[in-house]
Amino acid sequence: MPYSKVYRWIKGYKYSKNNTCQTANSIIETDYNDSSIIAISFLDLIELLFINNFIQHGVSLRTIRKATLIASDLLNTSHPFAKKQFFTDGRTILAKIIEKENDPVLIDLVKTQYKFDKIITPYLHSRIDFNKFDKAERWWPQGKETGIVVDPTRSLGQPIINKYNIRTELIYDLHDTNHSNNDIAYWYGIDLSSIEAAILFENGLRN
Repeated sequence: MPYSKVYRWIKGYKYSKNNTCQTANSIIETDYNDSSIIAISFLDLIELLFINNFIQHGVSLRTIRKATLIASDLLNTSHPFAKKQFFTDGRTILAKIIEKENDPVLIDLVKTQYKFDKIITPYLHSRIDFNKFDKAERWWPQGKETGIVVDPTRSLGQPIINKYNIRTELIYDLHDTNHSNNDIAYWYGIDLSSIEAAILFENGLRN
């Protein structure tokens, strides 16, 4: 997600309409909303990923704002899209939202099994781990098979190679300064497939 898009979602923005200045509120209230810098928590990150997925499937920002408020009330949490209940019973929650907001896109998502599962399944089954309180606690951005994980309790939440607890950024920086993968593997005792996965992941962040 582009930085400018994330900024608008968490800080809101101003725009001109009919020669007057209008204000669009943020989509979510971040855990660091009062901070003078742009900062998000791990749960904020999970919610942003989920919201981005909804937008890609045609749900409007207006609807998402309202859905967030209603889902927060239904699940009694400030991070409804980072709760396991939403992932396992999202269709029921969306159906309740539809009762208040007669949104055709949401109606279609609820009625069509394929479309709803296309939004939820990739993150539910292979990319997010939940703790005993049903909150997202760990994210595997490219799936567990790559071994790259974002865990707020490790390395200050920076992406790491799970098996070795080494930041992917460190591996990429060494690679980017013309050190060979074999040298990096020797220095840190890392297998070559993990190095390649880290470089591929970091390349994705930069492109």
